[in-house]
Amino acid sequence: MRGFEALTWCHDQGRRFGSYHAQAAARPWPRATALWAPERGLLVAGAGAGGGAQQALFREELQAYLQAGLARWPEGSDLGAYFYAVQAAFDAATEPAFAEQLQGTAVAALLTREAVSVGNLGCERAYLLQAGVLRRLTEDDSAARGAPPGPLAGVLRSAPMSWFRQGEAARARPTVRRVPWAEGDLLLLATGLAPALDEAADAALERALVDPHAPLPELIANLVAALLDAAPDEDARDALLGRTALALARAAGP
Repeated sequence: MRGFEALTWCHDQGRRFGSYHAQAAARPWPRATALWAPERGLLVAGAGAGGGAQQALFREELQAYLQAGLARWPEGSDLGAYFYAVQAAFDAATEPAFAEQLQGTAVAALLTREAVSVGNLGCERAYLLQAGVLRRLTEDDSAARGAPPGPLAGVLRSAPMSWFRQGEAARARPTVRRVPWAEGDLLLLATGLAPALDEAADAALERALVDPHAPLPELIANLVAALLDAAPDEDARDALLGRTALALARAAGP
């Protein structure tokens, strides 16, 4: 027993479409995925993008890159090294033919009995629920950071400064934060909350996690329902379903 339990979720729509027209007519686009590697204590939620029809294909490709990064990640190394390993997998890819067009963002956590280390690329987020208080552990890494408020704020916020993409190794350097946790604490990783929900997401998450001791499948269902309820319209809900992956972990007793 490693001292924690975890569960992941992403929308169950089919991962591949036969053509651009088929995927363009489908809502939501399946672009998010998650990875739980209990033997390494690694939890990841990621979202992908690409050109044209590749947006709809990329969940499957992104999962392969996350797995390849896990295989390249040296035993005993830190979370930053995992991000570097995923980037190395992007740089080494020769398939599919459009691999150079693919890019992705992610939030990841390295879990131990005593603490969690978290890091993110792009606007993907990590939260920790302790003693009934939910706090965000990550900052959105976007062009809006440090920019004054204005009409372009939403556009800037949706443009990640860092991502996984071929030839972008210098950017795949997340800030890693280590925080202690104890029995009953909940860690949540989530993609796709910005810009679809932005700050409304925090209130929705708090509502969904009022009973942190509930079974993880129940908490995941509550999270999905709360986020969809918070979306202002159908387009925002579709964006959430297509881009949102959730990864939830709870610290257990000895």
